[in-house]
Parts: sequence; C-alpha cells; structure tokens
Amino acid sequence: MRVYYDEIDGHLYPKLLIVPATTDKLKPSYQLDIPFERFHVEDFHDEFKGLTITLGELIRVANHETTFSVHIPSVRTFLTQRYGSDQHLENLEHFVILIDDLEELLQVDVRKWLNSD
Repeated sequence: MRVYYDEIDGHLYPKLLIVPATTDKLKPSYQLDIPFERFHVEDFHDEFKGLTITLGELIRVANHETTFSVHIPSVRTFLTQRYGSDQHLENLEHFVILIDDLEELLQVDVRKWLNSD
C-alpha cells in the first residue's frame, strides 16, 4: 500500500491511496492500519498502470473500521460503459483511491493511519 501526499506549507497531507489492483476476486479487501510507503509524484510515469476507483465502487467491510473492498463488477461496468470494454482491467497494477472517499465510506479519520509527520 502506498500513499501520495500533497505538500502544503511544508506539511504533508494524505491525498491518494494506491493499492495493488487485484481483479481475480469479486471484492478484494484492503486494510488501512498496515505499513505503507510514500508514493512520490515521480512515481506517476508513462508505465504506471492504475485506475481511479470512485466512492460508488467501494464497499465498507462490516465490523472492520479500517477495511474496505473494491467491487470489481462495478469497475467492469464503468469501464464497459465508458470505453466499450473492460479488457484493460486485467492489465492494471494499481487502484487509486481518494482519501476523502475512504473517509466518507468508512466514517473514520483515515488520515490518523496515514500521517507521516
């Protein structure tokens, strides 16, 4: 798991969560309170194979405040509606998720696990 931070006035603010794209399950789960590394702007390069996951494609895992899932059928539907096919899903390496969306989904202060200060 990796975190991209906005730097404002010398302080780092978590902005994006980058997780491995697992598409072989219907709902791959991810846990926030595990070690993570910083993702730098230079890491967004031409070979970066990622897809932004929206709030509508995220699922809250019951009774686990730090765990969420990505609903792969919803991602497939979005790709098919938007691009006519979901063929690129299998080539993805990363899912990119807004920290704000995670906080809304989980109803917790996600930043407390991701702050690097």
